[in-house]
Amino acid sequence: MEIYLTDLSSGYRLQFPMLPEEIAIRTGTIFQQYTVIALGDIKLPAGDELRRFSWNGMLPGQSRQGEPYVTGWISPDYIHTMITSYWMSNRSKLRLLITNSPVNMNVYIEKFDMELSGGHGDYRYEIDLVEARDLVVRHPSVWIVQDPPPAQPPNVTVVGPTGGGGSNVSVVGPTDFVSTSGSVEAASLSAARPETPQPKTYTVVAGDTLWGIAQRFLGDGSRYGEIISANLKVLDLEAQKYGHKSSENGYWLFPGTVLTIPGGTFYETVLPGGGAKVGA
Repeated sequence: MEIYLTDLSSGYRLQFPMLPEEIAIRTGTIFQQYTVIALGDIKLPAGDELRRFSWNGMLPGQSRQGEPYVTGWISPDYIHTMITSYWMSNRSKLRLLITNSPVNMNVYIEKFDMELSGGHGDYRYEIDLVEARDLVVRHPSVWIVQDPPPAQPPNVTVVGPTGGGGSNVSVVGPTDFVSTSGSVEAASLSAARPETPQPKTYTVVAGDTLWGIAQRFLGDGSRYGEIISANLKVLDLEAQKYGHKSSENGYWLFPGTVLTIPGGTFYETVLPGGGAKVGA
């Protein structure tokens, strides 16, 4: 059995290096209660409660890295930063997979506590996860209204002939209207949206650290996990060029690696003496 959490937005996957002794899975049913004269209270099932998952475990210190019961060792500090400073802070939707079990669903992290334990750099932790469900709000695309048509919503443009009685008028705007007499045609126009800012890129130079890069471009060195999530494949490919199987989640960082910095817009500058370039 193995436990994985995968970030659905970046594709980054975290494997817990040690298995807990047990995993609690809680499910339930939501009931609607009615009071009926002569019968009293009646409860009828109205849906399922969100499923919840929780367990206690240990994150092994570096001295246990080669032990047979440790799989894919990752620094406890890195795991803590990824979970609390990135996933929980950004309300990230994750995919929980527990192999050799039916558990494979989208979740959010509800709680994560960690404390130092023993002299090997180990940490004890508790984690609570809750099922992530999409909220879909449906609304009518066409409304039936009486003549004359209602007041135009904000930013509506009226086009076409505007003769007496409002005949042959097309109303273009964020809301669709249909006149009962057919004098107003249904139309809609999506509001113009600003373009999504493009990410920055940064070319690593000798002496760089992911913490320093995060401090420089994201304003907080502890957000280096965001840079790892956005560049894990690139970091692994660069590490393989130098004989490593992977970057070990950003542990190996080499000059010349081009990193995508999450957020922001394109710009370019040359650092004094280093030749490091930021931008397109």
